[in-house]
Amino acid sequence: MMFSRHPWTLVFMVIAIGSTFGLANRPPGSAQAAFSIIGTFPDVPFSHTNYDAVEYLVNKGIVSGYHDGTFKPEHAINRAEFTKIVIGVLFTPLDIEGCLATIPTSRMYTRTLIFSDVARHQWFAKYVCQAKVGGMIGGYPDGTFRPGIDINFTEAAKILAHGFSPSAIAPSDSSAWYEPFVLFLELRRAIPPSIKSFDQILTRGEMAEMAYRLHADIRHLHSPAYDKLTSNKSPLPPEGGEG
Repeated sequence: MMFSRHPWTLVFMVIAIGSTFGLANRPPGSAQAAFSIIGTFPDVPFSHTNYDAVEYLVNKGIVSGYHDGTFKPEHAINRAEFTKIVIGVLFTPLDIEGCLATIPTSRMYTRTLIFSDVARHQWFAKYVCQAKVGGMIGGYPDGTFRPGIDINFTEAAKILAHGFSPSAIAPSDSSAWYEPFVLFLELRRAIPPSIKSFDQILTRGEMAEMAYRLHADIRHLHSPAYDKLTSNKSPLPPEGGEG
């Protein structure tokens, strides 16, 4: 097929392609600069709800996906993985790499520093170290962090609130321990529409969406209100044992 070399021909082609794939309707602040119909990952195409969020984190060098080239946005994310992403958004590589070096081995595995189930050699140790030293995580009453446990929405809300707003208020005696953290996310419009309950297990796509909205200060997208979320009859234990 032959195309005219007239410059207006190219302009009309771009407009037509953009209209076909919904570019004209993409919200301001989206990851259009790195536009790809397929995207970085085959399972997060341009039409995916979390496309902008995932592409933003990729461009920042914070996420890289799995060895098979996928991102698996619908898969649950555990506490270690979530902490890695949040710390990667908030701190420089130098800060992260240097955290463990500041803690003597003899004092590392204590409740006031790191956790009994986080060994220095594990891939997530440096991220957990930075999060603990920075006051973003507290762990469980038994002194563990439980890195392999899937994280729920309220646990994630607490970590994000402490990370992006260190002065976040503490819960009152009459409120749920997670209320101020979820209200912070509501104020920042950082709750993904797919979140329906406080104790909902978080997916990788939802994690990306929350981190993206907070870090890029995206406030024009839909975000559920606190009073629209529900709890089941046996909510998961609160992160850090608060409540």
